[in-house]
Amino acid sequence: MSKRTIGIIVGIIVVIIILLLIVSTSSQNHTSNNSVATNTPVPTPYAQSILSFDPTIVTIPAGSVAPQKVNLMLTTGENNDTGVQIILTYNPKAFSAVAIDPGTLFTNPIVLEKKIDSQAGTISYVYAITPGQKPHKGSGLVAVLTLTPVANPVDASGNKLTQTTIQLSPKSEVSAVGVENSTLNSSAFTSALTINFQ
Repeated sequence: MSKRTIGIIVGIIVVIIILLLIVSTSSQNHTSNNSVATNTPVPTPYAQSILSFDPTIVTIPAGSVAPQKVNLMLTTGENNDTGVQIILTYNPKAFSAVAIDPGTLFTNPIVLEKKIDSQAGTISYVYAITPGQKPHKGSGLVAVLTLTPVANPVDASGNKLTQTTIQLSPKSEVSAVGVENSTLNSSAFTSALTINFQ
């Protein structure tokens, strides 16, 4: 065999060995990357903020027109909340007046919207921290709801109304630092304020 042929064979063997090493290294890196991805912890969900009523049940004596105050509480979880959009629905036949005011959660917040539609039975209340103000983390009083009942309310059919609810609308939202979407957890929409008329 000529020296030239031997050189070609050796060259081919060297190229094959190099290719095998490349494939082997690539396979190890792929396995290593997979194991890293598998061991990476799942990020904490951002929708941790909860809005809730306190108390959740109010009992009004027959004939009473005394205003009832109910707190709306906010628990932020790990979020740093900066604002709220509270939208509530209620039975307008049960109350002669409804009011909503900011709680102590934010100091001197900017009220962006405060709208009560006594015909439709809706409350829309939006407020946020002022620029440069510290966001809130933890639990606190976000709003105070004042309900003035109708004396002995009746339903649409004229029957005595014994119970009604005030519900948090799914259009409600909470804003937080570093989060584009609402941080309000959907479980908040299952809670309601129940009002019993005796």
